[in-house]
Amino acid sequence: MFERYHNTLFIYCSDMEEPVAVDKYCYGPDVMPTVLNLFGVEYDSRLFSGRDILSDAEGLVIFNNYSWITAKARYNANSGVMYPAEGAEIPDGYQDTVSRVVADRIKYAQYILNYDYYDIVFGQ
Repeated sequence: MFERYHNTLFIYCSDMEEPVAVDKYCYGPDVMPTVLNLFGVEYDSRLFSGRDILSDAEGLVIFNNYSWITAKARYNANSGVMYPAEGAEIPDGYQDTVSRVVADRIKYAQYILNYDYYDIVFGQ
């Protein structure tokens, strides 16, 4: 299941002086905030479920079934088992903390769709 996140992303921005390689966990919803920041577009980050890939925030991949991957661990929600990354120090409560963040982000994404949140914010 965890191998499904592997992919490659190339973004070209002519204003960048040097190429930047990022070796961090990320997924589809992280692309839009990254592109907006690269091109200097002002936006409200609270309106996106993803995070800028180039930020200092820890990378997080979220699966539909509430499983997740970070640099420190992988969590399989189906089995309830967390697999620490090799050599990673896992803080107390890490699994619960990340799982709560994942559940909240999925819940808020559902609210955005179910209650037409963008129409409320930007309604005509």
